[in-house]
Amino acid sequence: MYYTENPNYRFTPSNLQSHQPGDVLRYWIQAFDEVGVGATETEKAEYLNVNGFGSEWSSVVEMTMKK
Repeated sequence: MYYTENPNYRFTPSNLQSHQPGDVLRYWIQAFDEVGVGATETEKAEYLNVNGFGSEWSSVVEMTMKK
């Protein structure tokens, strides 16, 4: 789970989960009208989900890793 308050997001090697070439990573996006409450990104995202502030989840985005 990743939480950001920025209007955009870029996948970089430092924020991708561990993977091997050929692995398929699947991601879903959810938007919020509120700012999360908590000490960590996970706590903020959990707060928003538990309290029903989020949109519906997006369709899945799949990335096949090349390296």
